[in-house]
Amino acid sequence: MSNPADISVIIPVRNAAVTLNKTVQSLLKQTNGIAEIIIVDDGSDMPVREFDECNYPIRIQRFPENRGPAAARNHGAGMALGKILLFLDADVLLESGAIDRVFEDFATNPDIAAVQGIYTPDLPRDRGLYSRYQNHYYHYSFKSIPTDHVAVCATFCFAIKRDIFETIGGFEPAIKKPTVEDEAFGYKLNVSGYSILLDRDIQVMHLAEYSAVSLIRRKFTMSFHQIKSFLHGNRLPLSDREGLNRTHHAFDTLAAIILSPSIIFSMFVGWQAFVISMLLYLSANARFWRYLLKVESPVHAFEMIWISWLDQLAIFTGLLCGSVDYYIKRTY
Repeated sequence: MSNPADISVIIPVRNAAVTLNKTVQSLLKQTNGIAEIIIVDDGSDMPVREFDECNYPIRIQRFPENRGPAAARNHGAGMALGKILLFLDADVLLESGAIDRVFEDFATNPDIAAVQGIYTPDLPRDRGLYSRYQNHYYHYSFKSIPTDHVAVCATFCFAIKRDIFETIGGFEPAIKKPTVEDEAFGYKLNVSGYSILLDRDIQVMHLAEYSAVSLIRRKFTMSFHQIKSFLHGNRLPLSDREGLNRTHHAFDTLAAIILSPSIIFSMFVGWQAFVISMLLYLSANARFWRYLLKVESPVHAFEMIWISWLDQLAIFTGLLCGSVDYYIKRTY
């Protein structure tokens, strides 16, 4: 698979023309060629424009209505010519040499089905506190996964052999919102006997901008649908019999999510309960907070520690509400 013409890049997009242009530009700067770039416009209010003077063929497909990122990726994969499918989000910048690294991973690990990249460790200071926090959280989470072979699929940067993608049937189009369609695909891939190589040297910069409201809303929505996917049977235990991680969350962070509401409730019980809850919560978050103190100034790190509690509380609330919603509606 060392032939550059073996890869097709697939980018679903909805109302993200500005960041899409930057994503495509980062692809054009790759030193190794690719077969094609397939952009699937998922019912954007303003259709994606054509790209001029590109190094590679760019094919744009347009859905007249929003069908969801799973359907868009499946459609792009059905058009693809390459033996490798590289799925990217429309708001990431691919670091130089990333395409070469993808080829190298498949060449040196012939038994793997897919390769998963991660976020870069930081963002420019002008990107805002909440955007940098989100980036730190995902970078830390993926870096903390203890194994290189995982069952984690996050389609901001995910490459897979096309024949395997077709064999297992692609993404689940019934999951119409950009929430857990990629995670569910990773679990399906693992259950089918395939593994994903987590390559921490393949990194993308995430261009999404977050405010306090949009971050909390995003985390609530994600966890709301994650628990519904779990209860529907698409989400499996945290690791399988071979120890492959099936979640990008660090296990101590999962403990912190569970403990996050206890701080509020313990305040109504008594100071002893409050102290115990705080100590347990601080202990669960210790590694992540130490990481924040290393990569941010003390002032910004302590602000992010406060944000992390709001973040984890939103995740817990989403899990709780999603569970109730699933048992009422029995749907995704």
